[in-house]
Amino acid sequence: MADETLDAIHDHNEIRNAIAAVASVQVGTDDWYAAVAAANPANSDHMAEEERVLSEVCYYLDAPALHAALDELLGHLDPGGTVVGVHWRHPVPEYPLTGDEVHAVRGGHPGLTVLARYSDDDFLLEVYTTARIGHRSVAQDEGLV
Repeated sequence: MADETLDAIHDHNEIRNAIAAVASVQVGTDDWYAAVAAANPANSDHMAEEERVLSEVCYYLDAPALHAALDELLGHLDPGGTVVGVHWRHPVPEYPLTGDEVHAVRGGHPGLTVLARYSDDDFLLEVYTTARIGHRSVAQDEGLV
């Protein structure tokens, strides 16, 4: 088996184990936040050259914790990497932030530039890249146009 394949299997096993640790504790507790923080490096190391998707998770954090998570994410993202954020827009009393507030925090975070955006009454989706002067589109970023 090729080294690349073995590495991918190892990475996926680490991610699976980290997700199991997160699922084993109550959401929103200190143990849950610790498990999520511990899971991030396993996923980040595997996905360093790929895009990151932050979906349905960031509104569990308050603004300072979200900024810290974004700093961590940017530390593992290759230059020119892509971050995709998708969140529910309706308020949920148990969440510290709404989806719109999450996207406002992420959109104002140093090092991220919004490339594309879709929104409707229910959810907001944004595609970000690391900040670059003169950057205009996803297709340009991928060298398609």
